[in-house]
Amino acid sequence: MDEILIIGNVVSLRSVSETKKISTEEFYESLSQCVGMMTPFLPPAVVFYAARENVSVYVTHHQPQMRDVKVKYSDDNEEEFEIKLPHLYFFHKYQYSAFDDLFVFAAKEQVYSVADNLFRIPLKNLYVDGRVCLGDDLKFNLEGRMSGKIARVENYFWNSVFNSDLDSTYRNAAPGEWSCDPLSYWEELSKNEEFDPCEVNWRKHKNWKEQIDIILEREE
Repeated sequence: MDEILIIGNVVSLRSVSETKKISTEEFYESLSQCVGMMTPFLPPAVVFYAARENVSVYVTHHQPQMRDVKVKYSDDNEEEFEIKLPHLYFFHKYQYSAFDDLFVFAAKEQVYSVADNLFRIPLKNLYVDGRVCLGDDLKFNLEGRMSGKIARVENYFWNSVFNSDLDSTYRNAAPGEWSCDPLSYWEELSKNEEFDPCEVNWRKHKNWKEQIDIILEREE
């Protein structure tokens, strides 16, 4: 089974028996000399692409930044937290051209290798495997070009008012030394200009390759 992985300026051509790495320049030059194999036009925000049969994954990278996160605790109790985030990677899974799932992970530094580690991030409405609980409405209403779909999914995520449906998972994703409510404590840390979210002892998830293989092989 053949796979194409694109990360940065390196293209990996993988099969069950071997892995071959060439530069993107060599890869695109070779495409003009052979028929039947080419990548899609990747949206500008995408830093990594992988595909297997009818499943594809597009990954975007967000640099460390401040973000507002809204949480609804009851009908009359909604709070907003301003937190300083580490590197974040959004894994967009598609079945053919239809959006299927979104996964979110943290990183302590920018990822350059499929052997680099991903970390769990204590945000609401995330399952233990990093998958986002988005509901079905978004999946059936995405149309247009891939770049627009990716932007809409991520905007939907950040503009959501999260709830406490997956609270145990949310708390278990927090670093071990964060004994109180993760978002409350995180917001307090973020008020300090010297706080660096990339130095936090985030809980390790899996490395990049392991996560990609799980998404490509995951069956509904």
